[in-house]
Amino acid sequence: MKHFVILGSGTAGWLTALFIRKILPQSKITVVGSKQVGIVGVGEATTPHIIGFLQFINVNPFDFIKKTGGTIKQGISFENWNGDEKKYFHGFLEKNEMNTFHIPNVFDNDCMSHYLNLINKKGLDYNEYVYGAKLSYENKVDTKNMGFALHFDTHLLSKYLQDIATQRNINFVDGKFRNVETNDKNDITKIILEDEREIDLDFIFDCTGFARLIIDKHYKVKWNSYLKHLPMKKGIPFYLKQDEDIMPYTQAIAMKNGWIWKIPLQHRYGAGYIFDSDYITPDQAQQEVEEFLGHDIQINKLISFEAGRYEKYWVNNCIAVGLSGGFIEPLESTSIFLTLQQLSILRDYLPSLVGNDIKNKEYYNRVVCHNSDECRNFVYLHYLTKRNDSQFWKDFKQKNLPPDNFKETLTKLKDNNFSNLDLDQNYCNANFADFSFKYVCNGLQLYEKEIDITGLENVVPTVEDYKKQIDYKVANAQSHKQFLQTL
Repeated sequence: MKHFVILGSGTAGWLTALFIRKILPQSKITVVGSKQVGIVGVGEATTPHIIGFLQFINVNPFDFIKKTGGTIKQGISFENWNGDEKKYFHGFLEKNEMNTFHIPNVFDNDCMSHYLNLINKKGLDYNEYVYGAKLSYENKVDTKNMGFALHFDTHLLSKYLQDIATQRNINFVDGKFRNVETNDKNDITKIILEDEREIDLDFIFDCTGFARLIIDKHYKVKWNSYLKHLPMKKGIPFYLKQDEDIMPYTQAIAMKNGWIWKIPLQHRYGAGYIFDSDYITPDQAQQEVEEFLGHDIQINKLISFEAGRYEKYWVNNCIAVGLSGGFIEPLESTSIFLTLQQLSILRDYLPSLVGNDIKNKEYYNRVVCHNSDECRNFVYLHYLTKRNDSQFWKDFKQKNLPPDNFKETLTKLKDNNFSNLDLDQNYCNANFADFSFKYVCNGLQLYEKEIDITGLENVVPTVEDYKKQIDYKVANAQSHKQFLQTL
């Protein structure tokens, strides 16, 4: 019967509270947040892992969509990243009857990547021969046969999760943090608010976002910067009017000094421009966006960040979760992905959560740090484009070298000789699958050699048969807007 305090009432804070309630149902849980401070609300997109996580904490994903102005996300459309006005789709894994790929006498199942290799060899268009891309670009959804994630309104989500938390006897305290008190082991024993209220605790989760009030301000854990690989430093979020049709995917549109995200919600787009402030100012970034869109925008706030992570997430009786522990950038929705995986593995380290096993904390930190580094590598891959229409793109490859632990993988990717065996999955529960790398490499035309699939070309179903399945399924699929109206 311990008292867990979650400092911060944004997305990471409420998800942490509901997760702890599930795995330690008898515990006392208090969320402390300030309505005056508010929440960052940068990301409104997720990865498919959120579906299983929500189900685990007894939250219905479709009720989640309904209550948060949410939509279905079947992948990400990367647009104009090579400066040629073309787009490629990083879709999620097809499932059930749509993913029965096998190679007779070699592999009985799980041959989606070999199918991608085959259409690569034939020089076919992924957007036409991959179900998720074809389906999504026609604004249709298939939750039965497509892996999917969710888009949501961050502010509506916070209220939605708080209501659920209240029903589950999770306390909320509205107050601004001032400082902590510790014992002789430097474990935090209480937090003190600006109005002098004191809250005793046994364990604390730092979910204070970029403020990082505990992991940085109190414990002063060393920061591990990713800037030499991922130089983005600023973001200007804004809203856009929703179109008549609602897209079931996130858009990532390359610009001269970064990229724009567009996330479709039921009532609007959440959008923003992520850019390298070494090349343009926020005012210049706004001007670039307005010229691209053809109309003025209203900037909600200026977000400053540095890509990176702390060398430890778990220190003493504190764990930093979400933005508190680190941030890469919004590309590929890695922030919420890492948050969910970081929480999920706490089940493996439950004795240390209620006890004090120092060795387990070291293992936990190793996994979570490795998760972040692997996601960093995947995001870095997206910037290896053919664009040279601005100084930012001309400089990128010279100024921002690949991480050391990604160099060998990158060589194999360019050689068109990459498989899931080349993924570093040791001590890692949050990484992207081999087919995700293939989508990006094919879309960016990164391959420098023709692929060799000798002995692995007899994929079943054949390309021709699968194309017939795709066309039939797409023709009979429900539009995203119709799907949302049925909820």
